[in-house]
Amino acid sequence: MTHDVLERGRSRRSPVALGGLAALLAVGGALWMLNPAVPIVGPEGGFRNLLLVSFDTTRADHIGCYGYTAGSTPIVDELARRGVLFETCISPTPITLPSHASLLTGLHPFSHGARNNGTHYLAADVPTLAERLSEQGFATGAVVSAFVLDSRFGLDQGFDRYDDDFSGGVGVTAFEGETTAEDSVARAIRWLDERRNERWFLWLHLFDPHADYRAPEPFAAQFPEAPYDGEIAYADAQLGALLGRLHDRGELGETLIVITADHGEALGEHGETTHGVFVYDATTRVPLILSHPSLEAGLRVPAVVSLIDVLPTVLELLGVPPIGDCDGRSLASVALGAETDLAPVPAYSETQFPYYNYGWADLRSLRDEEHRYIRAPRPELYLLGEDPGETRNQAARSPAIAARYESLLDALLPETERDTRASEPDELDPDVRAALAALGYSFSNDPGAERAERPDPKDRIRALLAQQTAEGYLLAGRRAESEAAYRAVLATNPAAITARNALADLLAAGGKNAEALELHRGSLGLPGVTVRNFLIVAELERGLGLERWRRSLELARQFDPRAPMPWVREGDFVHMPADPEAALAAYRSALELDEHCALAWLGIAQVEMGRRNAPAALEAARHATDADPELSRAWFIQGTMNAAGGDDEQAVLCFLRARELAPEDVQTRMALTMLYAALGDELTALAELRSALALDGPAVEQAAARNTLLTRLLERVR
Repeated sequence: MTHDVLERGRSRRSPVALGGLAALLAVGGALWMLNPAVPIVGPEGGFRNLLLVSFDTTRADHIGCYGYTAGSTPIVDELARRGVLFETCISPTPITLPSHASLLTGLHPFSHGARNNGTHYLAADVPTLAERLSEQGFATGAVVSAFVLDSRFGLDQGFDRYDDDFSGGVGVTAFEGETTAEDSVARAIRWLDERRNERWFLWLHLFDPHADYRAPEPFAAQFPEAPYDGEIAYADAQLGALLGRLHDRGELGETLIVITADHGEALGEHGETTHGVFVYDATTRVPLILSHPSLEAGLRVPAVVSLIDVLPTVLELLGVPPIGDCDGRSLASVALGAETDLAPVPAYSETQFPYYNYGWADLRSLRDEEHRYIRAPRPELYLLGEDPGETRNQAARSPAIAARYESLLDALLPETERDTRASEPDELDPDVRAALAALGYSFSNDPGAERAERPDPKDRIRALLAQQTAEGYLLAGRRAESEAAYRAVLATNPAAITARNALADLLAAGGKNAEALELHRGSLGLPGVTVRNFLIVAELERGLGLERWRRSLELARQFDPRAPMPWVREGDFVHMPADPEAALAAYRSALELDEHCALAWLGIAQVEMGRRNAPAALEAARHATDADPELSRAWFIQGTMNAAGGDDEQAVLCFLRARELAPEDVQTRMALTMLYAALGDELTALAELRSALALDGPAVEQAAARNTLLTRLLERVR
């Protein structure tokens, strides 16, 4: 016997989608949704636990229960059938970090201060959902799937376990990284399985719907023309696996499940391919579903609500005292069916992304059931009843309505908004600011006034499309075209720091270090500057023999005291190899800031290898590859230390992994040559040696010695 949701699905889903559902259930193990006889109330019942799942970059109108018929989201759809669906939930900002900060604090971005990705963080004095539940005896765990939510940005506060380990992911570097839904769900299940007879709160973040869209099979094949929908379907399937585990543990019926997203995706609407620049429904309207046996099953709430309402709602449902300073309102009485109407409250949204990334004006918005108003250099007003796509600006035709929303914004926004970032050029310590000025970096004397005069993002759509074109070339590996496109972008907008960074990285990769340095130096006075810019300036200056790299490195540490990489580079550049103890101290300082910093562990491994401390070197190198499995040098050190300890089999495996990651590294090939020769495998040793001799550049530094070894191997083979 099947659940009636599947019967309804046959009338509105394609055969492909139904086939995907079957595969999904096999993968997800969510048999709980197929059998109505499965008890959905646990032994103790009630709102015992909390599972909060945030899909990254997921539009509400691409979810089945919100009326979308071209995708496949049966797990979320079933949760909606069993729970409460809010039809119009608005995100406070179409940016991942600030949106999640609002979700976890119940505060508007101007109240919690984490206004933008990368440049900002959540301050420790801001109360969070995890902190409140931890105070009430809950075990608290989080599994996040992208570097932008790394613990260094402050969302870890209150969590017993904050799993931001991206070692199993893709694109893992000192500043990037993400993991797949399958990996993230597996980590979430491991955390759950450690819980015994205790109330718990688990936040799971699934990054997969974010660009670029690379859904695994069978979802890629099911959605060849709509890879975004394929990513959402894949994430939905993996959610099924987690719910299946909850069912197996007997906790499904006593767990309040909240499904939402941090923001949507424009998909070309209003000239934006992804998100961040604008605050229309395409990027701010997100799903919000609450599911639990005690809630009003199948209820659809049409009123406009906000992500900031989630925190007070779940606290009330869990029977936990509220947090005093909260901008959101509880929706618990509506979800329980005790109240039928919600008082209309316009939902606030903002984006600082245009300011920090392109040098354009930031945007503020209010959205209710009738209107969307956007405060911009040229204000916007949309009558949603007749223009749901927000394409016909009525601000000039309806000045009285626009003025009313302006007044509401004035009343809502505080005189002093909170803005917590590592540092901003106009907010730096006077000594740091003076040092930057001495290096030739200038700043606005009145940054507030300058900011108010920034261009309106909607007047820069052509520039936005040009940058998106450059990014597309880069993703496709068309480097020359990407470089030309980025140069064109900067010719019209030198303040586009994302274009500056991308072009500088392209130039540096091509050996044009002097030009790359000038681009990065030019970024240091822009609003979107991060510690990465300072570090690259120091590295390029050092490579070009410019002594002031030391001061640039010191400025990087002062600019962002929370970042581990300045300490890593201090160990690499300042202390090694002359002062190993000082280098170790620098690397350990980095690990105090981020225990998963792979390059800090690598630095320790290299110091210990140099001191012939094999056990310490091996341990540190293993920590490094745990944090970044693609760190070839750490695999080389493991191979070297294993060989020194007599574990030849493990040494070969480590050297082979190092060679796979860095096939042109002669040192690794020579180590394999010597090891195979010592093991009596002269033919394999000879093949490795010939490969080493065939390489250019550093590969021929010791050609004479290698030729001697080649002669000896040839003699032994004969």
